[in-house]
Amino acid sequence: IQKNVEPKYLNPIAEKERIILNKEKFDPNKYIIVTEGLIDAFMIPNQGTASLGSSISEAYLKTLFKYTKKGIILFFDNDEAGKKAFDKFRNEKFGNKYKDKVKYFLFPNKYKRQGYTDLNEIITNEKIENVYEFITSNSYNLVTAIALLKLTEEVL
Repeated sequence: IQKNVEPKYLNPIAEKERIILNKEKFDPNKYIIVTEGLIDAFMIPNQGTASLGSSISEAYLKTLFKYTKKGIILFFDNDEAGKKAFDKFRNEKFGNKYKDKVKYFLFPNKYKRQGYTDLNEIITNEKIENVYEFITSNSYNLVTAIALLKLTEEVL
């Protein structure tokens, strides 16, 4: 996909909780990883699904929780829309309600500095083989994620 073409693709207009990519493949003992778009979700074998945009509803989360005992990781893009989505989600009433079951992927600083904005770019350019492990090892609960983001803002 070319970088400066808008929109990159259009998401369907539908109730998101009715469109769960990979639900028949989810391992209930692993995290379900939610990306904004389908291309990124396809990069995560079996455990990836897409929110079809940056907004996530409580109904969507409740549907996903039916497929996992472990929890959910939200993987927002490293762009303005992704940052706004993270802030919006954590400030939603239900964002705090699920703080023990939801983790947040944080882009490692070296990838931020290189300007990567989504999972597909990292995987393609850095040749990461175990995508699930890469994502889970860079995902944090809400309190830790906020603290790390504040620290990295000061460093960068």
